[in-house]
Amino acid sequence: MMRNHEASGKPPLFDGTNFGFWKKRMTYYLMSLGPEVWHFCQTEYRATSTLPIDQDERKDYIANAKAMNSITSGIIDSEFTKIMHCNSAREMWDKLVGLYDGDSKVKKAKLQTHRRQFESLKMEEEEDIVAYLLRVAEVVNSLKGLDEKVEESTIVQKVLRSLPDRFESKISAIEESKDIDTLKMDELHGILTAYEMRKGGPSSKDAAFKASKSKKGKEMNDCSDESDMESKLAQYVRKLKRGSKLKGKYPLICFKCGKIGHYAAKCPHK
Repeated sequence: MMRNHEASGKPPLFDGTNFGFWKKRMTYYLMSLGPEVWHFCQTEYRATSTLPIDQDERKDYIANAKAMNSITSGIIDSEFTKIMHCNSAREMWDKLVGLYDGDSKVKKAKLQTHRRQFESLKMEEEEDIVAYLLRVAEVVNSLKGLDEKVEESTIVQKVLRSLPDRFESKISAIEESKDIDTLKMDELHGILTAYEMRKGGPSSKDAAFKASKSKKGKEMNDCSDESDMESKLAQYVRKLKRGSKLKGKYPLICFKCGKIGHYAAKCPHK
């Protein structure tokens, strides 16, 4: 996970994941140290082993050293080993960009993958709106990390198209009362979250389905003869509901333990 240490005056930390985010934040951090520091991440500098005597050369030497220090302080040890042989900030920066952004072909392939992910986004029935919008944000940030421009109106329209049926009435209300082209994601997030809270979260049908799955999992541990008796009771109840005439004896139900197959007087579960 990438952590930001800017609050304590330290550069954002890169651990080998989410390079696009780190690169963006590291750029801002280097620029905050002065335009000359960021300059030497974009311009090659031939560092000398000693501090130059000339004042202008000395400034360049210090600016490059600051950039190198910031980059190496902003990566974990395993990443540092990949650039420790570099002699300038530009060389370090280009090495990291080459490793994690890749060349133009790799970058295009990554973009295509994230574009497909964005197009296929769809909220699951059992998913809540906060979790879904977080998924959307992750995909959008991956695109932006590769310098893809994603208009906010495009994200808003995608979210509205990909919501399940339980949001249909709210979607209609939003489209009637709001200008979709200018609606912000923060506002849409608040509207949908408040709506779901008023409705009590994901649909009760989904909750019942989850409860049913849990119950079935528990029942798998019961012995086979009890399962057989429960199956017979279920069949008996279905016949009652259909109004069928029952033949044979009714199933025995114990009023002590609720199980089938014996009377309360002979209950083995006292």
